Amino acid sequence: MADIKVGVRLICLHTPGSAGLETAAEIGSDSVQLTVGHGEYAPEELNATGIKEVQQRVQDLGMVISATDGGLGDFGDAETVAERVDHTKRLIDHTRALGAPALTSHIGIVPKDANAPRRQVFREAMEVIGKHAEQTGMQFGIETGPEPASVLLDLINSIDTDGIKINLDPANFIIWPARIAAIEGRPYDRAEAFAESDPHDAVYTLREHIIHTHIKDARVKEGEKGETPVGQGWIDWPRYLKSYQDIGFTGYHCIEREAGENRVEEMREAIAFVRRIWQELD
Repeated sequence: MADIKVGVRLICLHTPGSAGLETAAEIGSDSVQLTVGHGEYAPEELNATGIKEVQQRVQDLGMVISATDGGLGDFGDAETVAERVDHTKRLIDHTRALGAPALTSHIGIVPKDANAPRRQVFREAMEVIGKHAEQTGMQFGIETGPEPASVLLDLINSIDTDGIKINLDPANFIIWPARIAAIEGRPYDRAEAFAESDPHDAVYTLREHIIHTHIKDARVKEGEKGETPVGQGWIDWPRYLKSYQDIGFTGYHCIEREAGENRVEEMREAIAFVRRIWQELD
C-alpha cells in the first residue's frame, strides 16, 4: 500500500500569508486546501501574478494544492440559488487557475425525501454546477454533514453529470445529528445516530464518489456536540483508515481543526497519528 497523503486545511492554522504555507510544510503536510470563498486566496484578492506566486511558493515548499473550499451556503433556497450557482462557477474557474482539481463546500441540508420541492432545487443546482465543473476538467465536492451518506448518494445518482463528487468529513456524521437533535428539542441517541449516519460505513457507501477527505474527530457529551483533537473522539481511526485502503482511495486526506487553542501542534500531532496508523495497517 502506498503512503497516505496528508495535508491541512490552511485556514485552520490561523497563520496568514506565506508564513501559513511555511507552517503547513514544517508540520509535515503533503498538501494544503485553500479557502477561496473569502480571504486572501479569494479571486478578488489574487490576480494572475498572485496566483502564480502562490503556486510557486506551494511547489517550493514541496506541497500541492489538494483542493479549495468555499462556504457557499444553502443550495436548497430557491430565492438565492441562482446567484449561489453563478458564484460557485466562478470559484471553480478560480480553483482551476490555482491548479487544484476540485472546489469543495457544504451545500445545506438535503431533504431525505427525494420528492420534496427543496430536494429538486438541490438537484437542479448541483447538475448545473457539476456540468460546469465537468466541462472545465474540474470537480465539485459536496462536504458530508447533516444528511446520511445514503441521501447524498441518491442525490448524486439523480444528476446527469460526473462533476459532482464527495469531500468526506467523518466528524460531521457525529456533530450534525447532535445539532439537529438539539434543534428539534429531542435527546441525542448515539446508537440511533450511528445506525443512520455511521462515519465508518459512509466510506463504503460513497466510495465511487470520494475525491478528497477531511481528517477530523468529534464526540457528543451530555447532548452537546464537540470537535476533539484527532484520536480523542468517537472515530475508530484504524477501522476508518482501513476502509480507504479497502476501496483503493489514493487521494488527499486533509486535517481540519476548527476548534482548540493550540491548533498548529494538534494538527502536527494529527498528521503523525494518521501516518502511524496507516503504516500499522499494512
